[in-house]
Amino acid sequence: MAISALSGDTIEKRGLVGMDDYLRTLPGVSMQDRGAGQNSIVIRGIAANPQVETQAVGVYFGETPITGLGSNSSSGSSGNGDIKLVDIERIEVLRGPQGTLYGSGSMGGTVRVLPNKPNLEEIEGSVASRFSQTAEKGGDNTMLQGVLNIPLIEDTLAIRAVAYQFDNSGYIENVGSTYAPLVGAIAAGGGVDDRGDVGADKYTGLRLTTLWQPTDELSVTLGYIQQEIEQEGLPEVNLTLGDFEQARLGVGSDGSRSEFIGNDVDITNLIFEYDLGWGSVMSTSSWIDYDSLNNVDFTELLSLFGLSAPMDIRGTEDTEKFIEELRLTSQLDGSVQFLLGFYYEDEDYASAGPIMWSGVPTFSAFDTLQFVTRSTTQKALFGELSYQMTDELTATLGARYFEYDQDSLTEGSGALIGAPVFDPKENSDNGDNFKASLTYTPNEDILIYGQWAEGFRLGEPKKTTPVTCDVDQDGNIDALGVPSRATSPDELESFELGIKTAFADNRIRLNAAIYRINWEGIPVSIATPSPCAVAFLFNAGKSKSEGIELELQAHVTESFRLDVSAAYGEATLTEDVPNVTGFGSAGDSLPGSSDYNISLAAEYSFSFAGFDSFVRGDYSYVGRFYNNFTESGLASGDYGQLNLKLGTSFDQIDVDLFVNNVTNEDEFTWIESGLGGFGFSRAYRLRPRTMGLNLAYKF
Repeated sequence: MAISALSGDTIEKRGLVGMDDYLRTLPGVSMQDRGAGQNSIVIRGIAANPQVETQAVGVYFGETPITGLGSNSSSGSSGNGDIKLVDIERIEVLRGPQGTLYGSGSMGGTVRVLPNKPNLEEIEGSVASRFSQTAEKGGDNTMLQGVLNIPLIEDTLAIRAVAYQFDNSGYIENVGSTYAPLVGAIAAGGGVDDRGDVGADKYTGLRLTTLWQPTDELSVTLGYIQQEIEQEGLPEVNLTLGDFEQARLGVGSDGSRSEFIGNDVDITNLIFEYDLGWGSVMSTSSWIDYDSLNNVDFTELLSLFGLSAPMDIRGTEDTEKFIEELRLTSQLDGSVQFLLGFYYEDEDYASAGPIMWSGVPTFSAFDTLQFVTRSTTQKALFGELSYQMTDELTATLGARYFEYDQDSLTEGSGALIGAPVFDPKENSDNGDNFKASLTYTPNEDILIYGQWAEGFRLGEPKKTTPVTCDVDQDGNIDALGVPSRATSPDELESFELGIKTAFADNRIRLNAAIYRINWEGIPVSIATPSPCAVAFLFNAGKSKSEGIELELQAHVTESFRLDVSAAYGEATLTEDVPNVTGFGSAGDSLPGSSDYNISLAAEYSFSFAGFDSFVRGDYSYVGRFYNNFTESGLASGDYGQLNLKLGTSFDQIDVDLFVNNVTNEDEFTWIESGLGGFGFSRAYRLRPRTMGLNLAYKF
């Protein structure tokens, strides 16, 4: 399959910290970063509205899926648990559907972050710090991290601890006091704090991993992850203001606090592995607890309806999830190998999004309360069977059967809702996914493969139609002419041909792939105008995605390495959607990713006063893309970013200097599409030029 892998050495030398640092540089991958834990990943163009939809790319940290941990109920944004890249063995990005092995939500592909395991043989560790400054309206940024590995019983029991804290300055300035749409709300008692450093965040994390290996056959790994994020202000800009300016009122009961986002994730993972000789058995159990609290100024949206009211959304989210996966993998001597697995997931989710008066004096006439609870249970059986027909030719078949049940309850009351809402819903479905591939290896330096694979994503219960959306009570949503309905699992099938080659004693590697993806039942959120002002979800379309991807890795000399990757792809609708407005027409491009991206990296190693040193440059270009099907309004992308780094190792001490975004590009990385459907003019820009110093001591 098409895989991009980043080693631990590459992660360190490039200074990678989070998803935003590397995903945009990989062929066929797009990334929209909207602040603390709010990010969307698009691979091979598989997205209809990446900001608000359930993501079509699976994200794993170790053996634990963390897809969706990071959403923001206040702004309707999706996200992922962006656990910081400290003490990481490698990152794997699997492009193309991974439905048989990784299941729901991996239609576009899967991102796997694999941390270092405890070392059973020796004490080791590191201490590192970073200081940097961001240009324009930015400020100082700091990082501290430590790693300690201790074998408690040599070759049998070890513990590995990781701790870190990242403090990043904001680079947005709030100028809300002079913003015309907010003047009336300020006069009505809304607070405003014109200040800089908006979007500043702090990531604090801890990882503890214990490995027990009492025999050569049995190993038990117990891991715990805790990460807390605090972000003051949202790193958004208003399109009608200066490049790094926004306009917001204060939030809270008296409007005295700036907007904020905070989330906390706790993950416990228990892994049993046993070597049977002819195969191996693995059990991985994960307990996840995710909590989020955020306040977002809602005043500008209300001004579009003629209301001068200082209001904010005080969103909370709580997700508790248990996941169990069992896998039996063969290690047979013959030409047949197999994998069998069982997957179980039980999730309880609750959110509250009250819209409250944030002015002084307190005035509750507009206060609106909304609560959502949802439980989801999913089960799946999956497997793969491979048969080596000849020394050069191997065939593989894969399958997954899944079923799920959902129960949800939406409750709401208040001026902006109208009549009280009590809306219990149920939804259940099942299905299957298949995969078939053929690989041909004429020699040890060439692998040619062809693969057909399917992917899927769970559906959602239907949303009750409020009276304001169906005034004539004919069962249809007045603005759309169709009834609300539950969404079924959307599905896609992919056809891919690829080649992986090595030349010059493995000093040069070239990988290439071409693909065609057909996607059906696309779930699309369609916002309706006032007085309804509700977004409904539909299975409403078909699309195709076609493209080519290239990766070249060349050790030109022992000292000089060159990496080049590029992708070109077009993802478009293949049919009109009858009776549904605002979706798009056949031939329109899917939003959220550019047609092409390019990445270049050059690294030169040398000796400085007898010490190992290196200089490295990374350049990536992201093409233009839009947040809607018709490509109306402003575009995101169309920028190149250059990062430079110079480092030296003085025995156990590493020192390096870096400059990110050398040319100080300030283009848009994403323009709002969620609440933006109601007329918001908000967007996100590249972080300005950032220069800094890293220091690390390893033992």
